[in-house]
Amino acid sequence: AFSMALQSQMGHAQTYPRFATPLAFLGLICFFDSRKPWHFFMALLAMVYQLYCGIYLGLLSAIPFALALLHSAVYNWNEYKAQCRQKKWLVRMVAFTITALLLLLPLMIPYLKRAGQTGFYPYETISGSIPTFKSYFFSWKGSLLWDSFSETCIKYPAFWDHEIFTGGFATLGLLALLVSGIPALFSKQFSSWFSLPHLRMFVFAGFITFFLFLRFGDFSLYRAVHILPGYGSMRALQRIVNIELLFFAGIVAWVISNLFKDGKLLSYMACLVLVVMILFDNHVPSDFIHRREKVMSQQRIDALIEKMKDIPKDAVVSYEPDTLESAPMDYQLDAMLAAQTLGLKTLNGYSATSPDGYNTYWVNPGPESRNIWLETKKMTGMKVAVVH
Repeated sequence: AFSMALQSQMGHAQTYPRFATPLAFLGLICFFDSRKPWHFFMALLAMVYQLYCGIYLGLLSAIPFALALLHSAVYNWNEYKAQCRQKKWLVRMVAFTITALLLLLPLMIPYLKRAGQTGFYPYETISGSIPTFKSYFFSWKGSLLWDSFSETCIKYPAFWDHEIFTGGFATLGLLALLVSGIPALFSKQFSSWFSLPHLRMFVFAGFITFFLFLRFGDFSLYRAVHILPGYGSMRALQRIVNIELLFFAGIVAWVISNLFKDGKLLSYMACLVLVVMILFDNHVPSDFIHRREKVMSQQRIDALIEKMKDIPKDAVVSYEPDTLESAPMDYQLDAMLAAQTLGLKTLNGYSATSPDGYNTYWVNPGPESRNIWLETKKMTGMKVAVVH
């Protein structure tokens, strides 16, 4: 929740709501333990909810979610075959899956229409956004302990999104898992090493996801993921760190549980000290954090609402300020929020990419750029209420 790696994500509000992903995994774990279709449905609903919160994190979460299901199916194949012979169980599983897909339709239909208009991103266009190993050692500038890592990938295109160093404890936890786990693969300790319930599933889903979203020079296994439905729409794949943090946190919890499992007072005290150290490990001074004063933004929106309040409901608003004193997106967002409050339609809008003919209006809304946009959409006769 508070990893330093999230500082690079703070400029993308769609990455804030990610709480449904751990709930989806909780639902899966309950299902793996009970085999009850209802628990499977709870996991699916959490995934649907995550997609509604933000397409990016929903699609990214779906990869480890599917890997966890695959792991369970492989290791418990005979049990699932026996379950499928129970008609009632099978019907419920199919019905719950179809219900989840139907719940997604209202969300996905507009996205499919947009994809039909603009297409998807070619792999070569987005490959530079796939993290490298160096990305995981590229810290946010101003980090209390790790500012020396703040130049690691400074020459990367869109380097600010590659600042996904998860901190010393998460990195050392991953190393500890590898150091203890790899030798266990070739010894009799393999079974005991995985004695913690679902640790094997957790490690499998986490590591495969990590390597699927990793780039070695120009090569990445993500090329195979990119061809899956929907994945060609994403262009900022560094956001996978929002999902990977669940696994990093799990690794740190695993390390702590092994270090302090004797239950003695000294262990509890050491664990408390470690937790405090983790806070310092991830600390970034406030001067280096993305900030925007909500009060100032609200004042601008309120002023715009006052200008728009007498506009007829059947009109379409176009907010065209005389001068732009900050980024164009600020004014586009102000207009969107003000129009939404009043129940009005507006030409103003903001997206990382814009459809043909809109870019000029997005950068500098005015009569000329507005007419270009309307002519492109063959809507020159539209009644527009212009607000300055």
